[in-house]
Amino acid sequence: MLRAYCPALSVQLAETKVVMYSDAIWKDHPCCVLIASRTLCETQPQTVKKIQAAHAQACAFIAEHPDDAASIGVQY
Repeated sequence: MLRAYCPALSVQLAETKVVMYSDAIWKDHPCCVLIASRTLCETQPQTVKKIQAAHAQACAFIAEHPDDAASIGVQY
């Protein structure tokens, strides 16, 4: 059955298994990125900085608490 949710949830629900992680294909690859339009960057630079800070904080939390992050993430 085709499901419309993220791979992590599929693994969590034991419907799939991890065969290979992407860093095995391309070491230190740019897995997750933030993208903002030039217009947003030019007209709302403080908003962009806040988004960047929130993203960095989330990444740090995930790195420091991977099990907690997985428990939170699987809900979404």
